[in-house]
Amino acid sequence: MAEVGTWGAPSVGMFPKWQGGMSVDFKKDSDSDVYAITGIDRDEWTIIGFEWRASDRQWGDVNAIVVPSEVRISESPTRIEATALRLHDVSITDILPKIVHKGDFRMRRSHLANSEITITSLGDVPEQD
Repeated sequence: MAEVGTWGAPSVGMFPKWQGGMSVDFKKDSDSDVYAITGIDRDEWTIIGFEWRASDRQWGDVNAIVVPSEVRISESPTRIEATALRLHDVSITDILPKIVHKGDFRMRRSHLANSEITITSLGDVPEQD
């Protein structure tokens, strides 16, 4: 989880079996206000990221990656100094259903991380008519 230093790609140890990423479009209604859900003061902080871990037993702690609200971030900054705020009163399973309008989640075997994968056929399990 969050440590002082460069915030990099996700990792579950030395030899992860799968890795991937996600892209999410947030809902735009008042019930999905990520600041209200997380308890973060929008006048003090701007949320620029989230991180969380999970195990086979539970979803882990959630950190919001934030910068002070007065910091203006350009379109493609090369470096950002941020703070990781541990969210003690909310879990990722509380946050995601309330904020995700659309999502695309992809994982692949780690040894294929840099491979181009081309889907050449489609199927169903179980088979469908």
